[in-house]
Amino acid sequence: MTFYEAAVEVLRRSKRPLHFKKITEVAIRDALLSHVGKTPETTMGERLELEVRRADESIVIKTRPGVYALREEILEKLNQEAEEREQARLARAARSEGESSEAVDEDEDEDEPDSVEVEDQDEDEDEPSTDEVEADQDDSEDGDDDSDDSDETDETESSNEGERRDSGRRRRRRRRRNRGENREDRQEAQNVAPEQESAPSQVDTQTEVSGRFESVGEAAYAVLKAADRTPQSVDAIAQTIFQKKLVKFHTHDRAATVQSAMVTDNQVRQRFGKRPLFASYGPTTWGLTEWGLSEAGVQKERQIQKLAQDLRADACTQLGKALQNVKPEAVEMMVITLLERLDYANLKVSKRTSEGDVYFTADWKRGFSQTRVCVQVVVNGESEVGAKDVSALRDSLGHNSAEEGILVHLGKVHRDAVNESKKSKPKITILDRTALLELLVQEGIGVRSYSVPVAMVDAAFIEALSE
Repeated sequence: MTFYEAAVEVLRRSKRPLHFKKITEVAIRDALLSHVGKTPETTMGERLELEVRRADESIVIKTRPGVYALREEILEKLNQEAEEREQARLARAARSEGESSEAVDEDEDEDEPDSVEVEDQDEDEDEPSTDEVEADQDDSEDGDDDSDDSDETDETESSNEGERRDSGRRRRRRRRRNRGENREDRQEAQNVAPEQESAPSQVDTQTEVSGRFESVGEAAYAVLKAADRTPQSVDAIAQTIFQKKLVKFHTHDRAATVQSAMVTDNQVRQRFGKRPLFASYGPTTWGLTEWGLSEAGVQKERQIQKLAQDLRADACTQLGKALQNVKPEAVEMMVITLLERLDYANLKVSKRTSEGDVYFTADWKRGFSQTRVCVQVVVNGESEVGAKDVSALRDSLGHNSAEEGILVHLGKVHRDAVNESKKSKPKITILDRTALLELLVQEGIGVRSYSVPVAMVDAAFIEALSE
């Protein structure tokens, strides 16, 4: 979860304004942050301050210096959605409990006949069969015959007795064999019946998503992407994310965390003129805005984005060529404009050299802190900046009461200069030709930007009409 997402979650839980240090403490304690960093409190303050600057578009407001809260309407909406989800969860739990109790009663009713049948079988086995009765009668008759034939010789009597014994043993073996076959048939029937009446196996309805994501928004997008263009409830999305451990942290209210992450991601994208990823199909049901396009349309949109990146790179190249013929004073003004748009304030020229280089001092605001910076602009684009130039700028920081230095150069920068800038403090940042041109294009300095409208079906709107 990003710092901003974590702040929204902490403020939603607390339901009252909190200092950004307290917000950071709670976010770290509850493991809400996907990346903490070395100075989490400073980062949290900066993110919240940037969000507050959006004025009416921001869902976070500043009640007093360093203290933030959620807008009342946003807080009420999030709490209401959380309450609705809790009521729905309790209702589902009650229904499942009722169904399970009914299933238990049915199982007990079904088990009773089986027990009776087993008892009947046992009783049947205890009762002598007709064959056994006949065998006993035969034995008794044989016994009578033996008594009547007592006058016969011992040899004849012994032979008849042996035949009777063999005949009795054969009959008993035949009866046991018949009883065994009948018992096996009954057992086989009992074993087959449950298989025919068994309930179908449960199908895993969770979306097949794996891996780890840096934020809840990215994980939610992956879950919905795999949902085959079917809107999902916030509870289902949250269950998939946290059961499959798609993110590195946990939260007490999973659904509210996912809801806040998707809303925040949409706001950030809209702020930068990008298409929101998530579409709301209701208070607690979400889908993707790209579902308004066919699969071929999604591929074409990505091609458009790739072409836009290519055009941006081409604009950087053309801007670099154009600046080669610009006077040093014009380059100086462009750098000043760029620094102002990057939140550098109190820009003042401190020195100009005979080669045309210019030194500025400025204050860079980082949330609630402020850093004094010395900026050197090397206007000679044909020269190459080396390690000595970086060391010279570092030595001049003390004269300008600066804590950091920035070296701006439209020409080449030697590798030794880059290594020197990373060696020791104070920190020196090098803006070479490529980095400077990208920043100029990003801030719209020296270039023109225009948007191309892309029409797509509002799938959530159509879904609402069909209800």
